[in-house]
Amino acid sequence: MKVIILAAGRGSRMGNLTSHIPKCMIEFMGKPILEYTLKTLNNHKSINEIVLLRGYQSEKIKYPNIKYYDAVQTQNMVETLFFATEELNDDLLILYGDVIMSENIIDLLVKSKYDISVCIDANWKELHELRFGNLSDDLESCAIDNEGNITNIGEKKPQLDDVNGQYFGAIRLNSNGCEIFKSFYDKAKNKENLNQNWMRGRNFNSIYMTDFLQGLIDDGNKIKAVMCNKGWLEFDSKSDLDIYEKLHNTKQLNEFFVMP
Repeated sequence: MKVIILAAGRGSRMGNLTSHIPKCMIEFMGKPILEYTLKTLNNHKSINEIVLLRGYQSEKIKYPNIKYYDAVQTQNMVETLFFATEELNDDLLILYGDVIMSENIIDLLVKSKYDISVCIDANWKELHELRFGNLSDDLESCAIDNEGNITNIGEKKPQLDDVNGQYFGAIRLNSNGCEIFKSFYDKAKNKENLNQNWMRGRNFNSIYMTDFLQGLIDDGNKIKAVMCNKGWLEFDSKSDLDIYEKLHNTKQLNEFFVMP
């Protein structure tokens, strides 16, 4: 199975830590964030190809046995992904370069048989509260129906009772799912959408990946929620780095993520 890693961003909320390196190369416990993901993938028997999308400070990401695409002048993660459109051609995972996750999460996604699957953490509240102070801060919608399909994702300031989990940037497509992704991208990215309000107050050039997923849902496509129980860490800001290092030093990190 192929894995596409989206690692083009600078990560402005990391401050001067990314003044000379991309966010995925920030060190956590003595090793770049990206290396944790690469080690997990290289240890997994089902993964046989890794594609990496670079952007900011692209020359700082150099690892063997990886196929690289340099995404230049992109404004969002969706555009970054489609710099490698030709790679969306078979069973694959799409992962974020600033999120590390357990091999169990990779297993869950690999085993999913649906066209489009998205991993959702059902036990998200404790880590979210540690990162943001309370549950309502920086919360996004994630509604799942009785058949396990996501019906709403990525909307800011949802009602807490309507949040069935949290998305953290792990998507699985089969070959048909790849075609759905590409077809919807071509349909959505037209001249009328580029500078108009495409979704949630954003035009197409400024959308988030969750906006794209919601667009797929609104267009009648099924997106299956693959539920997990913790097992991941997102490095979105300097405070995340500080929190995770403190958890590691106090031997509490394993409650959320076991280092590979």
